[in-house]
Amino acid sequence: MTCSTWKRPAYKERELDLSEWKRVGDVFFNNGITNVELFGGDVLLRNDMLIPFIKYLKEKDFVIYLPTNSNLIDEKMAFDLVEASVDRIYLSTDGLTVYMTA
Repeated sequence: MTCSTWKRPAYKERELDLSEWKRVGDVFFNNGITNVELFGGDVLLRNDMLIPFIKYLKEKDFVIYLPTNSNLIDEKMAFDLVEASVDRIYLSTDGLTVYMTA
């Protein structure tokens, strides 16, 4: 099963912009939340907002967890994630191939 949020009509109307995401981060910070996992579909689809948002959260000393299916990680994205100081990156796969020899 995969995420079906993109099929919902409201999803196509509007997404939060960076300033709105920063306000969400401020609410977390003001309520003592220090660990954030950024997920949903593939968060790397919105790297135009993802990297600035991660940098904003890191300025507030958040610990950042980022699961991804890694389809969109190229050399530049990997560098950007390291530079933004993501604490943990989890790579998910659709399956595992096991080779056995007798």
